[in-house]
Amino acid sequence: MVNKEPFGRLPDGREATRYVLAGPGITVGVVDLGAAVQSVWVPDAHGVWADVALGYGSAAGYADDGVLMGATVGPIANRVAGAVLEVAGRTCRLAANEGPNCNHTDTSASALWKRVWDAEEGPDSVTFSTVAEDGEWGLPGRRTFSVAYSIAGPGALSVRWRVETDRPTFCNLTNHAYLNLDGHGAGSVLGHRLTLACPAFTPADAQSLPTGEVVPVEGTPFDFTGGKALGDGVDDPCDQVAWGRGFDRNLAVGGWAPDGRLRPVARLEGESGRVLELSTTLPGVQLYTGNWLDVAGAKDGASYGPRSGVALEPQYFPDTPHHPAFPVPVCDEGQPYDEGAVYAFSVTRP
Repeated sequence: MVNKEPFGRLPDGREATRYVLAGPGITVGVVDLGAAVQSVWVPDAHGVWADVALGYGSAAGYADDGVLMGATVGPIANRVAGAVLEVAGRTCRLAANEGPNCNHTDTSASALWKRVWDAEEGPDSVTFSTVAEDGEWGLPGRRTFSVAYSIAGPGALSVRWRVETDRPTFCNLTNHAYLNLDGHGAGSVLGHRLTLACPAFTPADAQSLPTGEVVPVEGTPFDFTGGKALGDGVDDPCDQVAWGRGFDRNLAVGGWAPDGRLRPVARLEGESGRVLELSTTLPGVQLYTGNWLDVAGAKDGASYGPRSGVALEPQYFPDTPHHPAFPVPVCDEGQPYDEGAVYAFSVTRP
């Protein structure tokens, strides 16, 4: 079941719409502004429902949201060194919006997360779409982006990213939801327990640019293979943690292959008994413990400080164009970019 409701007006007069998808054990609010996840209501072990996604209560909050809460990020998520890359022999220059480098492609009015996307409703889904012209953001191809949200079973939300193009281009899309399984305004997530099916990570320099190495997590603070609290290692003095004020690194999904198959990546357990199990077709996941969050005026009057939400962002590795050993996404005429993830919520026993 999908319900549609007004979500307010942006400062420039554009109107936004919220779509509510309801299924057994889950109710999700997504908005056409930024094709964003605005709310995720799920029950705890005692049947008490709470919204576990950080967000704003109306479109105005998202108008200049520097932390990208719930947004669809692309066409290139994460960093690109020197804000330049090459596609099919063509040098492409991106916006240098983080020193000399590019982070999350663009912050201008044309950014994916600032657009009001077109929407098409299904019985238990909504698909957002928008078009970028050849050369937009410095990248080749007339591209049609679509993000499909659907209920994928009890407690489960499916997200599908697709990009069609008329010439070779580069894509790496993700969703930037921040979650707190104890409720979006419940404070610190450092008591959440995280297990990752990620035996390796990609170290980065002080600018968060990967070195090109893929290093085993064993013996590092990034070893979540056996499960541990997010607070275990989040203040480790090693450079890979300290440079980001906490966890903010890409981890490599174990056993990944470019076959389009969903693979289990993460299990996150809140102190409330709510559980998230994340599966994705993508080779990496960015673990970010919200180290720079500083948001007032969020929905329900909430404020979000550092580490009050955790983002698990499925993705291709950061700065992939400059590291030939990293997995490479395909996006060409007749070969659309087509990736997905499933966020399945459940509970532990009381």
